[in-house]
Amino acid sequence: MAVPSSERFLELKRRALVARARRLVRLTPEAVGLRPRDLRYAPSPAHFAAAQARLAAIDRAIRQRLDRLDRTARSPDPPSTEDLLLAMAMVEREVDRARRAFGMFFEIFAQRGTAFAPALAAHDAIAADCYRAVR
Repeated sequence: MAVPSSERFLELKRRALVARARRLVRLTPEAVGLRPRDLRYAPSPAHFAAAQARLAAIDRAIRQRLDRLDRTARSPDPPSTEDLLLAMAMVEREVDRARRAFGMFFEIFAQRGTAFAPALAAHDAIAADCYRAVR
């Protein structure tokens, strides 16, 4: 008996979502393209740690959504197409959030390898002084 095309489509879509959800790359100075001469302007390790923490939180949300999708797809009672599509949409939303967050951090950090690097590093120093005075 042939599998209906809608069921095959939903299964392929689920597999694609699982693959897309695992594409996060760790942010490092090298990963954002900073050269050795740019490192004096690079974001601090605390900046990278904060970005990684945010990406890890999004990754946890993705894993939770994937677990829900898997439970829905594998439930003893056949799930409705609407239930599967909703679960997939929620995974896609989290994957898109990860992609946008990674892209934002990448662009911000990569600017430290441009002509703006000295000004950005100066802003970091000013901000650190301001936070120190407030604390």
